Parts: sequence; structure tokens; C-alpha cells
Amino acid sequence: MRDDRPQEEAYLRDALACLAWELAHIDERFRAGVEAGDETAEESVRQILERRYRQLLMVKDSPYFARIDFTPDGGPSESCYLGKATVTDEDRNLKVIDWRAPVASVYYEYRLGPAAYDSPERRVTGQLTRKRQYAIQGGALRDYEDIDITSDDELLRPYLTVSADARLKNIISTIQTEQNAIIRAPLGQPLIVQGAAGSGKTTVMNIIGLIDTATRGGVFINGQEVNGLKRDELTRMRQEVIGFIFQSFNLLPVLTVFENIELPLLLGKKGGRSSALNKVRRKERVEGLLEEVGLADRRNHLPAELSGGQQQRVAIARAL
Repeated sequence: MRDDRPQEEAYLRDALACLAWELAHIDERFRAGVEAGDETAEESVRQILERRYRQLLMVKDSPYFARIDFTPDGGPSESCYLGKATVTDEDRNLKVIDWRAPVASVYYEYRLGPAAYDSPERRVTGQLTRKRQYAIQGGALRDYEDIDITSDDELLRPYLTVSADARLKNIISTIQTEQNAIIRAPLGQPLIVQGAAGSGKTTVMNIIGLIDTATRGGVFINGQEVNGLKRDELTRMRQEVIGFIFQSFNLLPVLTVFENIELPLLLGKKGGRSSALNKVRRKERVEGLLEEVGLADRRNHLPAELSGGQQQRVAIARAL
């Protein structure tokens, strides 16, 4: 047994107890009824609690996957456990930090040694003295290991041993840094997926677009895991949340510009009833989009009567 395994097992038990306490606390609030002054506020609080409850259920058997020991310049060393959701004790002391928190970027971007991260107030510099990965299943600590380069990829792990070539380690470390920059990109910022032929661009886009299913890992959209959704639920999410713009546009040749943009607004069901907009609202929405893409004067044209650039703008308006 490793010298610090008892301490690690004790920390895991404590984190699991904190999770169980908060789940029970949210359950109790729901049973007692959510009161927040008015109906709109109560609904907002209810949605926040439901989202938090789903987060905690997702991690209740495996609250964290990594730990970093970071010593900021001029300050004491800090041990940070990283998970898919923040976990606190009853006094709101942090037990597990959400992997999207600024300090967690140290785990993804740096090898042992000098490291830094950007907090909301300033840039924090210091020394990264430990990176540890955990295998936790069913609330039990199966294994853990101290590492230098971050990788959950079973294909890469054999190449990341102490004796691995330094150049290979640098390449993989660079990939991890770039991936970290992508997953921490601000909302609303365009992202470009690029790479060599066969590197998986289409695959990852199909997974994000709910066309293909990931063979491992999880896919979350607006906080909801989509891997277990039924076909009709996936269809509804694609329709309501995701807009596709195809390379070949895929406009319906027998429909006008107006009708191509209107088509998604005619589809959809919720609770067995149509969720399509009524005719007046559809007309307002489509005409607004036509103005946005500069095609108001082409509303009655067929796709074959448009230039390639104009067809692309129709496809963009349809996606919106």
C-alpha cells in the first residue's frame, strides 16, 4: 500500500459525504416547496436547483478525477481536487473544484515546474509540484498515479513513461495545451476545427451535432448528457438547440428562399403537440432573418436563381 493511500481514501469518503449531504438538502427544499417571492423568481430558483441536482447525480460515485499541488509565488502550497462539478461541505468550503475553474488550467497546460493561471483579478504564478490522476468507480478508490503529462487516452499512456522520448512528450504536451484553450474558449466565440485528413474532424462534428454517438466519454449540451437520449429526443434537441450549415448548403430546390428558411419553424413537437410557430410569428421571424442576411429582395427566388454566396446566406438564415 502506498504511504498516502489512507489519506486519499479518507478524502474521498469526505467528498462523497458532502455530495450526499447536498443532494439530500436539495431534495428537502423540493419537498418543502421553493419560495422566492414571486412565481418567476421561484421558477428560476427551481431550474437552478434542478440543474445542480443533475450535476451532483452525475458525479455522486466519482466526485473527482485529478489533483494538483500548486504553490503560488509568496504563498503556501495548495492541493486542488478537480472534478466535473464543484463540491463543498456544509460550511461552503471547497472540496472539489470544477474542471472549468481558472486554476484547473494548470493541470491541462503545464508539466511539473513553473506554472501560471489567470484568475479574475490577476495572473497567478508559481510552482506545480504534483499532478495526480485517480480511478474512482462506484465510490471506491481503485487506483491513482502521479504523472507529468496529462492524458486519459489509453493509446497514449504507454508512451508517457519516464523513459519516453522528450520530443514525444513535448508534442503531446502541446496538444493538451491547445485542447485546454479550446474547451475554455468564451461562449459565443467562433471555433474552427482543423486538422489533417483522417484526424477526426467530421467525427467530432457529427458527435457534437448528435448524428453519431461517442463510444466512450460523455457529451453534454446545456448541462444535459445526451448519450442516453432516445432517437426522438435527439431529433428534438437537434432542432431546438443546434443549427447546421452544410458545405453544399442542402437547400430544397423546389422551395423559395422564404420557404427554405421557414421550414425548421414548421417542425417540432412537445408533449405530443406541435411546437411550431403560428403563421404570423413565422412570417415575422423569417422576414427578420432575410433582412439580417441581406436577402429581403430575393425572398421569392428559388435556390437555382441565386449565386453561391447567396445560397450560403440562405443556409445560414435557416440554421439561425
